Amino acid sequence: MSTASKQYFYLLSAIRGVAAILVVMRHTKPIFAPINFPMSFMAVDIFFILSGVVIDASYQKKLRAGLTPLQFTWLRVIRIYPLYILGCGLTVLTIFLMPGHHIWNGTDIYPIRHLALSWLFTLFLLPTPIPHTPEFPFDHPAWSLFFELAINIFYALIVTRLSTRRLIGLIAICGLGLLACLAFYHQSQTIDLGWKESTFIGGFFRTGVSFFLGVLIYRIYLTRPLPFITRHSGITSIAIVLAVIGALVMPISGGTSGGIYYVLCVFILFPAIIYAALAVQPGKRSLPFWAFLGDVSYPVYTFHVPIYFVLCSVLFGIFGLPITAHAPWAGISFLTVVVIAAAILDKTYDRPLQKRLRMLSGQKPVPADLQPEFHTP
Repeated sequence: MSTASKQYFYLLSAIRGVAAILVVMRHTKPIFAPINFPMSFMAVDIFFILSGVVIDASYQKKLRAGLTPLQFTWLRVIRIYPLYILGCGLTVLTIFLMPGHHIWNGTDIYPIRHLALSWLFTLFLLPTPIPHTPEFPFDHPAWSLFFELAINIFYALIVTRLSTRRLIGLIAICGLGLLACLAFYHQSQTIDLGWKESTFIGGFFRTGVSFFLGVLIYRIYLTRPLPFITRHSGITSIAIVLAVIGALVMPISGGTSGGIYYVLCVFILFPAIIYAALAVQPGKRSLPFWAFLGDVSYPVYTFHVPIYFVLCSVLFGIFGLPITAHAPWAGISFLTVVVIAAAILDKTYDRPLQKRLRMLSGQKPVPADLQPEFHTP
């Protein structure tokens, strides 16, 4: 892929980064009180759209040229697993070193055999079958990684061979499934699908809609780019990022209004924003910052819950300090720690390990601005 054709990923990285930060604030609401963004769960839908764009840009030609679905899946495992397993391992270590772990309510309720079974399923990125236990107990956001890997495999097996018309048909099928699930869960005020057992099936339709829309957006952009947006524009770039933030912090809760807003964002607003972002190249001075947001986005997303577990357990379990008593400053401090830790993990652990694993499998390293993400709340 030429240099010109991959520059836009800087802005997509910025979008991914700010979305990951809002996910952190959502999952650690008690330490950010009274700040609360009920619709910030839609960051996951943005992640899936971005994933569809970047996966199709990075791998469509390679898959058609001979890269096998098995080789592609291994590349995705290399991308997802190092930080995922390390984060889960940190949570397990916290549980054993501090049995009064407040998130798990102690190992008396979750005995060793349950922990062992959960870890076995964790190794294969599968939801735990234990009743009354989070689907991914060692790293709650990993539910989206499960759907990410599943949709990636489906993409390699089926989607790369589909014409644009059939891709639109697939999006329509997933869209109808998503709307049906939203209607089914309307009475329970649930529109955030996929992260718990009761709405798990809805997660497949949710992932399919956004991911396949991302693939479609990229294919449309290749043939119909937006000529009226200045490619090198710092102001336009900031406006696009602010539009994403504005959509995710909109003060709308669940119910009918939340469901309607969610559908409008997923089917119209988010695709339009990402499509516009493809036509914009941020100013040269801001490129390092946008790139940094992209670099830390995945470690921030994957590691914020394990770090939160550790801090809560240490501060409250050992020192008796309720971290929530110092909100929202505790949240701001925590977010700072997470971003710094993410930057360190990205440079010293994740990238070197990915590079080594790729070399062992005979694959060339992927440039930083082309690394496909999860997208993973």
